[in-house]
Amino acid sequence: MLLKLSFQTWYIHSLSVIDWLIFIEIFWQYAYQIKSKTLIRFIPSLTLFFLSAICILSWHYFLNLETLNWLIGLQSMLTFIGNFSLIFATWRKNVRI
Repeated sequence: MLLKLSFQTWYIHSLSVIDWLIFIEIFWQYAYQIKSKTLIRFIPSLTLFFLSAICILSWHYFLNLETLNWLIGLQSMLTFIGNFSLIFATWRKNVRI
C-alpha cells in the first residue's frame, strides 16, 4: 500500500506528524505552566494542522483513491480554518489565568 510515495518520503512525513504531537504536548504544558490563556488558545489551532496532516497521509496511504478525494477537501478546509484560528488566537491580549 505504500507504493505511491518512497520510503524516505513516508519516513519524513510520519516523523513530522509525530513531531506535531510532541510539539502540541510540550506547548500545552508550557502554556499551562506559565498560565497564559493566549498560548492555551493556540492548542486548538495546532490540533487542526495535525488533523490536516493526518488527512493527507491517509489519502496517500490508500493509494490516492478517487473515492477518498474528499480527504483533500477536508485537509484544505482544516488548514484554512487553522490559519484563521491562529489569527484570532494571537489577536487577543496576553492574559494570565
